[in-house]
Amino acid sequence: MIAFLTGTIIAVDMTTVIVKTNTGLGYEVDIAGQQQYHLHDTVELIIHHHIREDSQKLFGFHDLQSRDLFRVLLKTSGVGPKSALTILTYKPPQTVIQAIIGKQPEILSGIKGVGSKLIHKIIIECQPSLKNWVIDEQTVDNSKQTLEGDATVALEQLGYKSQSAKNTVKKLLDQKAYDDIQQLIVDALKEI
Repeated sequence: MIAFLTGTIIAVDMTTVIVKTNTGLGYEVDIAGQQQYHLHDTVELIIHHHIREDSQKLFGFHDLQSRDLFRVLLKTSGVGPKSALTILTYKPPQTVIQAIIGKQPEILSGIKGVGSKLIHKIIIECQPSLKNWVIDEQTVDNSKQTLEGDATVALEQLGYKSQSAKNTVKKLLDQKAYDDIQQLIVDALKEI
């Protein structure tokens, strides 16, 4: 089982790099699109070695958390390596973890090739595996800001004044942690 690779990149495209090790062997490694690598970079990759009856593939990550999250996603029925890698290409690991722990499927929406049914399945099936994971506080703050902005826009579209909507949503978020935008909007409508 290959768990770690270090070497020089001798070929690179959007989703794959070839890493030449000090021994002269070259390994083709699939990577998430958010990881930026360049020709002749020296890299250290944490590897998930995926073995099937008819093929072997290497998936490379810049840290253990990304690799471990990839493995958690693979445990979801209907999620293969390609889908898991696509999710980590479109969304940073902390955002994916926040979406799963916070039961916020809207955070994961818009990922090409990953529909809403699969997103809900991922959230349900991955929660037990992620319950003890630590979430970066900055990610939580960004999620709260997104929730605040989305709820405010929804209220404005319902005809409420911008400042009134913003103040009401902010007040509610300061009083209680919301993981569901719908409940936040319902509570805001009661307050306005």
